[in-house]
Amino acid sequence: MTTYLETDRVALRFFTADDADLLIELDSDPAVM
Repeated sequence: MTTYLETDRVALRFFTADDADLLIELDSDPAVM
């Protein structure tokens, strides 16, 4: 995993194919959208 930006509380990185299931779950939740 290549980190794009990191602070003490947050680590931002580019999406990978391994993130697909989690992204679908988030995008399917009306409370998130």
